[in-house]
Amino acid sequence: MDHSRLTSEPRPKLEIRPIALFLLTFLSLPSWTMEITAQESGLREIPVVYQTLEGKYQSTLATITPETSTLKMGEAIASLEDLVQIEFSGKVAESSASANLILREGGSWRGRFDLRRLDGGDQIYWNSPSLTQVLELPLESIEKYLANGVDEAELGEGSTDSDFLLTADGAKLTGILESLDMNQITFDDESLGLLKIEWAKVRAFQLVALDDEAADPGDNGLSIDVMTRDGSTPKGTLLKLDTEEVRLRTGSGQELRIPVDRILRINFANDRVVSLTDRTPIEVVEGLGEGRWFPWSWQKNRNVLGSPLTIGARSFDQGIGVHSNSLLSFKVEPGDLTLNGFAGMDASAKPRDEEPEIGNARFSILVDGKVVWGPHDISWQDAPRPFSVPLAESANFTLKVEMGSGIHILDRANWVATQIIRQ
Repeated sequence: MDHSRLTSEPRPKLEIRPIALFLLTFLSLPSWTMEITAQESGLREIPVVYQTLEGKYQSTLATITPETSTLKMGEAIASLEDLVQIEFSGKVAESSASANLILREGGSWRGRFDLRRLDGGDQIYWNSPSLTQVLELPLESIEKYLANGVDEAELGEGSTDSDFLLTADGAKLTGILESLDMNQITFDDESLGLLKIEWAKVRAFQLVALDDEAADPGDNGLSIDVMTRDGSTPKGTLLKLDTEEVRLRTGSGQELRIPVDRILRINFANDRVVSLTDRTPIEVVEGLGEGRWFPWSWQKNRNVLGSPLTIGARSFDQGIGVHSNSLLSFKVEPGDLTLNGFAGMDASAKPRDEEPEIGNARFSILVDGKVVWGPHDISWQDAPRPFSVPLAESANFTLKVEMGSGIHILDRANWVATQIIRQ
């Protein structure tokens, strides 16, 4: 498909004194370059929680580069290959009027187009609260654009061979997105022909991939994805992480810098970690009994209302949202060792008058039909409750949520950051 848019003098001999020679020798030791802590770096101390394959450790942020092999976390030392996540203290930022740009290479950016720089060419410019610089991307790197307040589900399945655009008045256009400029989008609709649509009337659009060839992964390195306080989820290859910023290279080759104080979490790609949301339940039992009204069905990476997963002030990009009563059973695959994660009531379970008997539920985890974690009564007032359940030599496990001691109202429960550690 043809997309037209996508048009001296010698120096005196240096005398090295014994103390200088000692320092040079010390600085050349491998451990100096292979294990770097925040204290050694001389930078400010940032409290973090490291999650490794062996467990979680509270410490201060260390400098990490692709050359780092081991990580010192207080008294503990772990191989960088075992690092799963770094969690920073702080809360998700208050919601702001921002759009969402979803990239074809994976990840997304909250913010807005820099309309003053759009000139109808094949390059787009994006301003994000998470970045100190303007994000420059080829137009073809965009998969979807969602205006402020638009849910991805509104685009539906879309088309596999045409671009798709949704307008503010409900029109659904199919054809070719020709160009973006500071005033409008030019869209060639299959039925209506060439249209010029003002930005204020654009609700969302989705661009079809121009080819099926896999992207060149480029140089090997530490693959990470970041969650920022404004809800952006960029992905890329780690260049350096220190107490000031994280530097990463995106799939399009651009080097980005994200200040540490704008980051909530950094996830490290690890072949031994599988997100539970990558698995399909083998059995789902929901409701209050036969014939009783129950409109809530479990959701992947969303709460039961279809909104982002949030417990208290903490936001999670991965997990399962349910409503009591709920049982989700999964098969234990060969090599599965441990199920880790957190349980808690969604922030939307908080009643307006803060009644303690509303918005609480009872959580349990069963392995082969036997309760191995819980039951725990958790309310909207409680922080996320961690769990770690052995799975080796088992057949299946079940996530169970029942009505708590209060009233069956606002029982919106979340299983978040759910991961299976494998051999």
